[in-house]
Amino acid sequence: MGGGAVWFYVARDSFVAHGHDAAAIPMFLAIVVAVWLNGRDVDKAVTQGSMPSDASRYVRTYRAISTAMLLTLAATVAANFLSPWDHLVLWVEVVLITLFAAFWLVQTRELWDRGLRSS
Repeated sequence: MGGGAVWFYVARDSFVAHGHDAAAIPMFLAIVVAVWLNGRDVDKAVTQGSMPSDASRYVRTYRAISTAMLLTLAATVAANFLSPWDHLVLWVEVVLITLFAAFWLVQTRELWDRGLRSS
């Protein structure tokens, strides 16, 4: 927050031009990591026997969602270099938020009856 505030007051034009990207990209990368780690945790729980083996479908789903999110971010960077488009960021965020919603629904389904996974 402090760095963002300093950036805002010291170089406002730069902040306005790039502040959204500087905040959104790390946020979405953190979400990708969280989704991937959920897959890892389910895989560990299945391996240890604390979850049934059919729960491995969640591992595949979490990994597919996190991979789709990462590929979306990478494709966005490439597309922006090749052909800048004013609405690219909007549509990428729509896709990423939709994928995050899919993750949230899958995780809700996974944990609905059993509660949080134990470590």
